[in-house]
Amino acid sequence: MTVKACPKNGRGRCTPYWIVHELFCNAIFSNYLDITKEAARRIPTLMYIAEHWADIAESWCNKQCPETPTYVMGGHLMAYEYPGEFNARLDQFLDSLDK
Repeated sequence: MTVKACPKNGRGRCTPYWIVHELFCNAIFSNYLDITKEAARRIPTLMYIAEHWADIAESWCNKQCPETPTYVMGGHLMAYEYPGEFNARLDQFLDSLDK
């Protein structure tokens, strides 16, 4: 199988299938909840949630890590697909830590 070069306008659509498979399996078969809760208690955290999961994920995240603010936007590759919005929200979060 040949991996084609990424089109200039399709930044998030070029990951080789074998990497996508590994990332997908890691996400599906791993449970990082305890680590996530510990991180939320110890350090400032921000959770981005994909729009297509928001109805379930936002309330679940708020229940599991109430100290972590959530932000709903975009899909799987938010930082690549919506860099302006992603960075604006991250800047807002980081600025709130200075207060």
